[in-house]
Amino acid sequence: MFSSIVLRRKFNKAREFREFGVYDEALRIYNELIEKGYDLLNTYFNIGVVFSDKKRF
Repeated sequence: MFSSIVLRRKFNKAREFREFGVYDEALRIYNELIEKGYDLLNTYFNIGVVFSDKKRF
């Protein structure tokens, strides 16, 4: 339960970084979440959004 809350906070923080254009930090957090197996569908989706925002397809 505790780790789920921590991972959710990291996910939200990565989304904030993405929204403010701090793409490298967002990607770092998303990659960390993937390693831990957290909400893979949404995490991979958001990685795609980051690359789309960076115009690096």
